[in-house]
Amino acid sequence: MNTVASDAGFAPALSDNTASFDTAGSAGQKHKTKRNTPLKHKICWVAAALVLGLSGVVADVAWESRSQLYESRQQGLRDSVGMAVNIVDGLKSAVDQGEISVDEAKSRAAAALSDMHFGANDNNYVFAIDSDLRAVAHPRLAAGEDLSNIKDQDGVFMYRRMLEIARTDGKGFVYYATQRVADGPELPKMSLVEHFEPWDWTIGAGVYIDDIAATFHRELLKYALVLGAFGLLMVLMLVYLARDLS
Repeated sequence: MNTVASDAGFAPALSDNTASFDTAGSAGQKHKTKRNTPLKHKICWVAAALVLGLSGVVADVAWESRSQLYESRQQGLRDSVGMAVNIVDGLKSAVDQGEISVDEAKSRAAAALSDMHFGANDNNYVFAIDSDLRAVAHPRLAAGEDLSNIKDQDGVFMYRRMLEIARTDGKGFVYYATQRVADGPELPKMSLVEHFEPWDWTIGAGVYIDDIAATFHRELLKYALVLGAFGLLMVLMLVYLARDLS
């Protein structure tokens, strides 16, 4: 064993093996002092993830319900406008076959469209406008009335927009606001318009969609309460388990 000098005389020198042992021991001690994440913290994280997951499910289900409502309204408009276009096309065919004149066919078509109503209380209707943005058939407007300057509270010239979409795309949906009743507030409305090219008419029908937003929020609240109660129960169980294990 080697010795080294010290203030008290000779003292044995530490061997390399001893130094290595101490170093390894220190490293092991440091390793042992490293603490793992407490189980109760992990459980809390699981609870938080559960709450977030349920929130996502609630939002997704409510949004899907909203989408189904929109699709149902849109399909109803497709059916109504499609029927109206078929009526007009049938009268145009009568003209082509020489059975009636163009003016008589247009007069009959306008009368038929003005009488078309649909919906739960038949409060929705079909309308038609010409290329000069004048009413051809409309239960609330006089025939020939200029519609070019009618706009909603947001500045949307709805009939200009209808004519533009019908001519550009053939058919499409238009969103704007209008009064359900006289002197009432303007409510959001969705209309489907289709271009009848032979006569250059834009034929359309619309439905109010203000109730869709209300239904969406109602469904959101309903699903939130149901899944929220389930989520709260699960969180309480996890918290109780975390406290019991701490």
